[in-house]
Amino acid sequence: MKCRGCGAVYDPQMENCPYCGRVNTRRRWQKAVLTKKQAGYEQEKEQVLKSSATEIRLRKLTRLVWILAGLTIFTFLVSFGIFMALGQIDSWQKAEPEYLQTLQENERWAALQNYLYDTDMETTQKEYWQLAHLAGKGEDLRFHRADYLGLDREEYRLALSGDRSVLKSDREYMESHFSFLLERLFADCADILQMRKQYTGESWMAELYGPLTEAGDELLQEMEAEARVTLKLLFGLSEEEIDAMAERYEEDSEETQAHFQRIKEAWLDE
Repeated sequence: MKCRGCGAVYDPQMENCPYCGRVNTRRRWQKAVLTKKQAGYEQEKEQVLKSSATEIRLRKLTRLVWILAGLTIFTFLVSFGIFMALGQIDSWQKAEPEYLQTLQENERWAALQNYLYDTDMETTQKEYWQLAHLAGKGEDLRFHRADYLGLDREEYRLALSGDRSVLKSDREYMESHFSFLLERLFADCADILQMRKQYTGESWMAELYGPLTEAGDELLQEMEAEARVTLKLLFGLSEEEIDAMAERYEEDSEETQAHFQRIKEAWLDE
C-alpha cells in the first residue's frame, strides 16, 4: 500500500510505514475489528458451552427423576400386592363369620359352599360346609321332584305307550326325559340316605368334614325323612326296599331298572 506520509509503497499487513514510521491506520482498524469479533465469538462460545452443560445436567437429572419415580411406583405396587395378599389370607383365616351367617340365613347354599371351597376353609368351617353340602343335596331332590310332578301326565302317557298321534321326535324326547328324571330322583334319594355313613366311620368325608355337627345331624334327619316319603309315595317303594337302597345303591342295577319299569307301567295303566 502507499504511505500517506512519505509516499513509499509497503506491505499493507505492516502496522507502520518502514520508511517514515507513520501508523498504518487501516491495519490498526482491521485489527481492532478482528479483535472485537474474536471477543464476541469467544463470549458466545462460552455461553453455548455453559448452556450445553446445563442441558446435559438437566437431562441427567430428569432421567434420574423418572428412574426414582418408576422405582417408587414399582415398590408401591409390590407393597400393595403383598398387603392385599396378606389381607386376603387373613380374611381366609377369619372366613368372615358374618358373611357366612348371612349366606346360611338366606339359604344360599351353593354360594356358601363355593365361598368355603374358594377360600380353602371347608375343613375349618365344618358346620357351614356340612350344612351347605347337605342342603345342596336336598335342593337337587326338590328340583327334580318338582320337574317330575310337573310333567303333563296325559301327554307323557301317550308318548310312553308309543301312540302315533305324538311325533316321533317328541316321543323320543319324552321317553328320555322321563327316564332321566327317574334316574336323578332315585340317585338323589340314595345319596341322601347314604350320606350319614359318609360322615361316620373311616370314610374320607368323615375324616375331612365329620363327625356330623348338631345342626348338620338335624338337617340330615329332615332330608332322610323327605327322601323316604318321596320313594314311598311317588314310586311305591316299601320300607324294606328303601332300607336296601340306603345300604347299597347302584344306578344301573337290575333292581333299579325293575323299579323304573314298574313306574312306567303305572303311568300306562292310568
